[in-house]
Amino acid sequence: MEQNSTNMIERYLDDKTIQLESKKYRKLKIFISIILFLTFSFLQRKVNGVPTISGIFAQLQVLVSIYLAIKASKASYITAVLLNLFGISQVMIAIFLLGNVSAVTGVIVYSFNIISITIIWALSNRNVKQFKRVLDQREDIIALYEELSASEEELRDQNRQLMDYNEKLVKQEEELTFLAHYDTLSGLPNRKMIKDTLEKIRKNALENESSFAVVLIDLDDFKKINDTMGHHIGDTLLQAVAERLIPFVKEEDILGRMGGDEFALVIQSQYKEDIFQYLEQLRNNLNQDFNIDGNRVRTCASFGVALFPQDSTDDDELMKYADTAMYKVKATGKNNICFFKKEMNDEVLERTEFEKRLLTAMEEDELFLVFQPQYRLDPLELRGFEVLVRWKSPDMGMVSPMKFIPLAEEMGLIVKMGEWILRTACKKFKALKDKYSLDSMISVNISAVQIQDEFFVDIVKSALEESGLEGKYLELEITESVLIESIDKVIGVFEELKKLGVHIALDDFGTGYSSLSYLQRLPIDTLKIDKSFLNHQNTSDENKDIIGGIIFLMHRMGIYVIMEGVEEEFQLNYLKHRQCDCIQGFLLGKPLDEPTVEELLKK
Repeated sequence: MEQNSTNMIERYLDDKTIQLESKKYRKLKIFISIILFLTFSFLQRKVNGVPTISGIFAQLQVLVSIYLAIKASKASYITAVLLNLFGISQVMIAIFLLGNVSAVTGVIVYSFNIISITIIWALSNRNVKQFKRVLDQREDIIALYEELSASEEELRDQNRQLMDYNEKLVKQEEELTFLAHYDTLSGLPNRKMIKDTLEKIRKNALENESSFAVVLIDLDDFKKINDTMGHHIGDTLLQAVAERLIPFVKEEDILGRMGGDEFALVIQSQYKEDIFQYLEQLRNNLNQDFNIDGNRVRTCASFGVALFPQDSTDDDELMKYADTAMYKVKATGKNNICFFKKEMNDEVLERTEFEKRLLTAMEEDELFLVFQPQYRLDPLELRGFEVLVRWKSPDMGMVSPMKFIPLAEEMGLIVKMGEWILRTACKKFKALKDKYSLDSMISVNISAVQIQDEFFVDIVKSALEESGLEGKYLELEITESVLIESIDKVIGVFEELKKLGVHIALDDFGTGYSSLSYLQRLPIDTLKIDKSFLNHQNTSDENKDIIGGIIFLMHRMGIYVIMEGVEEEFQLNYLKHRQCDCIQGFLLGKPLDEPTVEELLKK
């Protein structure tokens, strides 16, 4: 389009140039004009007696004069003036020689013609000069037009860019609005939107004197899934949980993700019984296994409920009370629904204080180790010790491991605590071994979270090097629960540990998930049968057969067998009869502190 416009201007200017520069026909045109003028003048005199025809010839002379003036050349203008002067001379002859006084009007007409053509010529000459200047500037005009055309295209480009930028701004504004109000992982309303919506619902409930419930839903043992199976599996599980809950949430209610593994649900219902049935349906759906990237993941959730206006009319308090009720479920077995009660506040404060004390327990050297002896049965002799951790609080006294170990796992302290136990056990046992020339082992419990830690093998290697203890004298005990996680990764860790000479023991066998197929794959050295098989040994022939069968199979697989929880003499005799390799229990030795262990070794 720009090129066509430029060509059009060039053609127009070229045409005008040709018109101005072709002078060869000018003289001919002037000559013809003179002949015409003189002819019309002669004819006018001939018909002077007929005014109408005489006037026509006079007008034709005027037209010829104007034509010559319009040509805008000096020669044509002078010619036109001379012709009109000639006309005046003819009129003057008629007046003075012929005595025709009426011809005086001709003088006026010719004089007027001279004035008119002078004005026309002056204007036309000025226009021609201006156009010549334009012609002289033709390159500049074309360049200017091209520049203007380019500027127009640039403006179009800038306009398009502005439109694109505006679209991006609108899109970014929509994205920012989404990010401000929705959780990017699950697509659910986020904490801010939940709180904003809760405030609106509360105000509406106050005006209408209605009620509603605030529910906090926290996945049980999610941290363990994250630590053992990886954050990718954890994130995908959160998405799957949201997808499973959404179809069962009523249209008038709002489900959102508060962060981590915690979800919130605001239920606009009047009756406590309806709320319970509603949540029970959600809980049952979450209890079904999830298939995450080919892994079967089992989870459940704890539900805490606070009611408006029964429990509070304040948004923050309702959230706090729902959180309190949810932690009550956590403390009493998980996977349940609990409605807030006022007395729960004291329990929450107690748990919070307990957590604070556990955090400082390691720093203040309140944790210590005890050693429970293990004895071979044929002959009866010391095999080694299992290391157990104890906590003596200056305020609470002796705290049960059953209370603080699970809490340490929940708080994420178990890896740090486990490393301290391992390093301390290796140092102390190395000192006892050197002092008493022991040919025995030390067994240390390892959690599933520690096994999944990428630096675990390095930590074990460092503990052995730091203490000077050979790997063959260290036995690491893992529970069956580790087998539900990534079995291939666990096997890889075990093989690395075996390269250090470390023994691997499967603890609490019979309480969980292991099978013969797992045992055949795992590079374990020792299997510890859970004490639950001995609880009814004196009355149950079935348990006798199970213990005997396990011992027989393990021996066929080349695995050493330890029976835990031996407390009675008849149990010892039965295990000897079944050719059990080793026992551990109160019958032959309770967990001992370090001075008592030294007394035992002296004997």
